[in-house]
Amino acid sequence: MRIVDKTVYYIRWRLSWINTLRNFRRDINKDFIPKLDIANKKAVAFIPHADDELIGLGTLLSSNKSIELIYFGYLGTNNTDENYNIRMAEFSKYCSFSNIKYSIYDASSIKKIKEAKIILLPSLVDWHEEHRKLNFLLKDICSAYELHPQIIWYNISVYCSILDKAKYVFQGHKEQRKKFRDFKKIYVSQNSLPVLRFMIKERLYGKEVNMYSAEKFLCFKFDEWIRVIDRFESNHFDDDFIEIKKYINDLQRVDKISRRIYSLILG
Repeated sequence: MRIVDKTVYYIRWRLSWINTLRNFRRDINKDFIPKLDIANKKAVAFIPHADDELIGLGTLLSSNKSIELIYFGYLGTNNTDENYNIRMAEFSKYCSFSNIKYSIYDASSIKKIKEAKIILLPSLVDWHEEHRKLNFLLKDICSAYELHPQIIWYNISVYCSILDKAKYVFQGHKEQRKKFRDFKKIYVSQNSLPVLRFMIKERLYGKEVNMYSAEKFLCFKFDEWIRVIDRFESNHFDDDFIEIKKYINDLQRVDKISRRIYSLILG
């Protein structure tokens, strides 16, 4: 794509995102705003790619230093040693900068998983297969060791306005801007990502609960999560995820598709 075409493409979607935010309306129950609170609970978070932790739960991590990250080092289609080293260095830098505990997934990770009362995972409703696969991996681990942790989904790129099981970590204007300044400063290899789209997504989540901005999570009891996985596996969403990926910048279209998937798997 030529530079002029890229510029026109970006401006078009930038205006679309801003317009979606401007027109968002929702009546809320101000007496009940579901805030995510996992302080003082043993929790680990599965991180498929470097930067997923910052985009999906950076504000949660900033206020919950007891959460330990388990990093899988997936690389998508750029599966080279050079890319692994670059992404590993950025991930390590972010964790050190933010005083976050982490380890790389290996056999010793099982002990940490067994001790955890809460496990945070990317949502199954995600176009990226490497995000979804961690749910299936954890299901196998829990089956092998008879574990029953609480499961919390965080979301990375797929916008969805579903409210069922949703809880929030709130962000003010300065807090959100700092989060994405850190992203630009540390994740230099990912400077082509549309940061504004991620910020607008969080602004939309904030509007759902009459706040400026928010990270959004879906919370499950273990047995509920197993049933969700079973429903997911009994359906075929390949075409939906292809469409989500193709139109990922179209927040309204992505919302429509993702809400349909969630309605089927949540039951």
